[in-house]
Amino acid sequence: MNSRKAALLLSLALLLPSCGGGGESSLSSSGSEALPPAEDALAFENAGFEYGNLSGWTAEGNAFTELAIQTDSPGDKTLRHIEGDFYLDGFKANGDGATGTLLSPLFEVTSPRLTLLLGGGKDPSLCYVEVLDEEGNSILKKGNGSFYDPMPTDRLHRQAIDLSAHVGEMVRLKVVDADPGTDGWNHLLVDDIRLGEELPLMGGTPIEDANLFQGAMKGTVPELYRHKYHLMPSYGWMNDPNGFLYDGEKFHLFYQANPYAATWGNMSWGHQTSTDLIHWEDEGIAITPDSPYDKNGCFSGGAAVVGDTIRLLYTSVGEGNRQEQSVATSYDGGRTFAKTSRNPVITSGMSYGSRVTDFRDPYVFEKDGKYYALVGGKLEGTGSQILLYESEDFLEWEGVGVSLSSPFTGGGMFECPNVAFFGDKAAIIASPQGVRDSDPMNYQNVHSVAYEVGSLDLSTGKFTRDSQEEHWEELDKGFDFYATQVVEHEGRNILLAWMNHWSRGMPTSAYGWCGEATLPRELELRDGILYQHPISEIYDYFGEETLVEGLVLDDASQDLGTPGNCLSFKARIDVSELPSSGRAGFRLFEGEGERTLLYYDKALGALVMDRRESGLRISEADGDAPEGIRCCPVEPDEDGVIELECFLDVSSLEVFVNGGRHTMTGLVYPKETSLGISFYSEGGKSTLLEYQKSDILP
Repeated sequence: MNSRKAALLLSLALLLPSCGGGGESSLSSSGSEALPPAEDALAFENAGFEYGNLSGWTAEGNAFTELAIQTDSPGDKTLRHIEGDFYLDGFKANGDGATGTLLSPLFEVTSPRLTLLLGGGKDPSLCYVEVLDEEGNSILKKGNGSFYDPMPTDRLHRQAIDLSAHVGEMVRLKVVDADPGTDGWNHLLVDDIRLGEELPLMGGTPIEDANLFQGAMKGTVPELYRHKYHLMPSYGWMNDPNGFLYDGEKFHLFYQANPYAATWGNMSWGHQTSTDLIHWEDEGIAITPDSPYDKNGCFSGGAAVVGDTIRLLYTSVGEGNRQEQSVATSYDGGRTFAKTSRNPVITSGMSYGSRVTDFRDPYVFEKDGKYYALVGGKLEGTGSQILLYESEDFLEWEGVGVSLSSPFTGGGMFECPNVAFFGDKAAIIASPQGVRDSDPMNYQNVHSVAYEVGSLDLSTGKFTRDSQEEHWEELDKGFDFYATQVVEHEGRNILLAWMNHWSRGMPTSAYGWCGEATLPRELELRDGILYQHPISEIYDYFGEETLVEGLVLDDASQDLGTPGNCLSFKARIDVSELPSSGRAGFRLFEGEGERTLLYYDKALGALVMDRRESGLRISEADGDAPEGIRCCPVEPDEDGVIELECFLDVSSLEVFVNGGRHTMTGLVYPKETSLGISFYSEGGKSTLLEYQKSDILP
C-alpha cells in the first residue's frame, strides 16, 4: 500500500486487510450458490455485487478478480456509504498498479437515469465507468465526479448518468481501470447500480461527507463515562476549543474534531451551541479540509460576529505542512460556512521570524470597531513569539507587531494564545509546550497553560508585563487542562479549556468518542493573579443539599453518606492540628478496589490529586510528573483552614481551591458502581468544618 493512502487510512482508524494475490483473466459463477433474484431497482442481476462474487460479469486484466468483492464491518460500511453487504474494490485484487476491465451483461434501459456509487479513481480519464450499446460502441463515460483532492478517500458517492436518449435500448456497463500508477487512488470502487427517476443523489463534497457520517454515527456511542453537564462530541475526536463567541442569543463553541474516528486526524471544526453554557446542542461539522491551502488540516482559531455573519479565522495547513490563516463565513447563523476565495488571508508570520510549519492558532477579539488576532509562532531557534494582527472587515488583515517573544518555551512554542481584558490590564494566556522546571510542583505536564499580566498596546501590538522579570503562572495544576478559549460576555471573561492532554492514554477512544471541554469558568483579576470561579449558571441545576458539620477525625475515615458521580460539594477543612507528616481530604468515586484521592499533604504544603486507583489506567507522557499524581501548592488561611469547591461529572473532577486561587482538573474512569464519598484524616487530627453537597440535575 502506498504511504499516502496508508497514512490516511490509519488516521481514520480503518486499516484495510492486506491486498490479495493475482486472479484469473476471466471469472464465472462456478462453485457459487444459486443466484438470488435481482432487486427491482437494480439495473441487472448482481448489479450491487450482492452475490458476493462477480457472477454475470466478464473480467479482463488483473484489476478485477474475485478478491475485489469486499464486505465491511458496520462502522466501515457507514463510512464508505456502501449499500448492502458487498461492493467492488479495485484496490483489493492486486493493488493500485493493476489494470483491467469488468463488463456487465446486457440490460434494458427502463429509466432515463442510471445511478451508481463510485469511489476512488482520481484520474477520471483512466478510471471510469462506460456505457456501451449492444454492438459494443461507446455511448458515454462517467468518472468519479465526487473524488476530491487533497483529501481523497475510499468513500463512495452516488453519481448520475443521463440515458434519456437511450430508453428502451439494450446496453452494457464497462468498469475500466487503465491507470497503472501507484501514487494513490489509482483504482475504482463501484456499488449499487440502479435505474430510476426518484433515486436521490448523495452529496459528495468533503463537508457533506463529514456530516453524513456524523449523522449516521450520532447516538451510537455507549453512555459509559459520558458526562452530564460538559460539552463533548457526539461521536469521534475533540481537542482544542475554537472560536468561542456569543451572537446575541446563544453561545457558539467550535473545536478541533475528527469526524470519522475517536483519534486525532482529518482536523476539522466541530460546532455546538448553548443558551446557558451547560446544555449544548451539536450543530455538526462546520469546516473540513477541502482546498490545497488546508489539505492537511483546519487547525485551531477564533471567530467573531461580523455584521449579519459569523466568521472563522483558522489555521490552514497546506502542502509541506505550511501553516497560514484562512477565513470561512456563515450567512445563516452558523449552520453552514463558505471559505473565502482570498484564502489564505494571513501569510506574514514568517516575516516576523516564525517557522513556516509553526505559525498557528489565531485568537480573535474585537476592540473599538476593529478585529484583532493573536497568533502563536515558533522561532527558528530557541523559543517562540505571539504576534498581533488587525482587520476592519475580517478579510483583509495586517500585521501590527510582535506582542512578545520569549525563550521560555525552549524547543516548543506558545500554542492557542488568548487575551482577557480587565480595564486597562490584560492577561495573556497561552499553552506552552515542553516547559520544565526545577520545582517538581511546577509544569508537571509536558504541555501546560500559563499566563502573564500586563498591558497590551493595540497600536504597536506590544505586551508589557507588570512583573520585573518574565514570569508565567500556571493556570491549572491538575492533569487535564489545555488550549483555552476566552469569551467576553456581559462584563464577564468566561474561559474553558480542552479537558484532556497530549501524549497520554485516551481510554474512551475504544467507545467511539474522545475529548471534552471543562466547565466554563469566570475569570477575576485580583492583585495580579487570575482567580477562576465556576460559571454562575451551573448553580441553577443544583438539587437538594446535604450538610455535614464539625466532623473530627483522628487517623480515621468516615463515609459521608452522599454517594454520587454527578454532583458538587463545598468543603472547609481545618488542618491546623494535623501533624507535619499528616494528610486530610476525600476519597471520591470510591468503590471496590477504586478511589480517587484529593487531600492536603502537610509535609508538601500542597493539595494532591491521586488517580492511580481511579479505574481505567491513563498512561502519561515520559516527561510528566510521576504517573497518577499532581500537586498544587496551597496555603491554609490564618486559622489553618482550606476551602474547596469540587465538581464531579461521571468521569471528571474539577477542584477550585481557596476561592478560585488555584484549580485542579482531572479525568478518571471508575466503574459505574464506584460512587462513594468519604472524608479521612491520616497520621493525626483534622476537622471537616463544613461539607455541603448538591446533586447536579442538568
